[in-house]
Parts: sequence; structure tokens; C-alpha cells
Amino acid sequence: MCVMLTAAAMMVVLLSQEIALHIRTINAYLREYQEEYTREGVLIEAVTLLEEKGEGFVVANLPSSFAPSYAFTITSDTITLTKNGEVVLQAGIRWEGKELSVVYAENNFIRPFSR
Repeated sequence: MCVMLTAAAMMVVLLSQEIALHIRTINAYLREYQEEYTREGVLIEAVTLLEEKGEGFVVANLPSSFAPSYAFTITSDTITLTKNGEVVLQAGIRWEGKELSVVYAENNFIRPFSR
């Protein structure tokens, strides 16, 4: 009986450790997913602003209204997103007539993404 209780207690401890590890892993994935969503929102904000202002519009370190900890810089061929001063995404852009195209996007994990 005592052996069975000890074995059961060990199983409970092992399972609780596995559950805790699983929860930490899921939380890390959720945080990264939220960050990706936020970066995408800020990039869309920058693209929309550039489309409204037209070709030739440039701006440096404009704070994002979508995510206040982010800012973006628009040049003639790139949009750069920063978070707390650190570059988190750079997208190459190109005007095709009156239409703006994002030709690639790079971050610390994906280099390059293009369509």
C-alpha cells in the first residue's frame, strides 16, 4: 500500500511538472503570436498612411497610434518598424503606378518574406 501511494505521489509530481512546462510553452507561443499581430497592425498603419500621402512621402520615427510602444520610419523604398528603439521589422516597398506594393518583409526570425 505504501509503495502504491509513493508511486502515485511521484506520478502526481511528474504530471504537475509536465503541465507547468506545457503552460509556459503555450504562454510563450501566445506572446509571440500577439507580437506578430501587433507588428502586422503597425505595418498596415504605415502602408495606409503612405498610400494616403502618396509617393515621395517620408517620415522618421512616427509613433504608432495602433501600438504606442512602436514607431515607424518610411523612406522611398522601405518601411522600418521599431519597438523601444530596436528594429523589429523592415519591409521593402515599391510603387507600381499609383499602387503601393510590399515586396518583402524581414524580421529577426523571417528573412526575407516576399510575394
